[in-house]
Amino acid sequence: MFNKRIPQRAPTRTCAHLRAEEQKQLLYAALANLTERERTAIVLRDLEGLTTAEVSEILGSAEATVRSQISMARLKMRKAIARMKGGSDVLS
Repeated sequence: MFNKRIPQRAPTRTCAHLRAEEQKQLLYAALANLTERERTAIVLRDLEGLTTAEVSEILGSAEATVRSQISMARLKMRKAIARMKGGSDVLS
């Protein structure tokens, strides 16, 4: 008598999923603002998890240079993301 199946709705996107997608888009946009060397260094180090020595070998640069590129890239990305979010580019 009440054995009818209730139609299932397609899963909706959760707020957490939307925030994660927004963060991913901000990350990609911030990466696009870097120089090719900075982008390569930070992707290899922070996203791929290679050591500084490994990144240095791949890029053919000194480890100190790679550390500097990564540091500058992180700073530029933080500032770019702050600007995209409508905030100040000055870090606190």
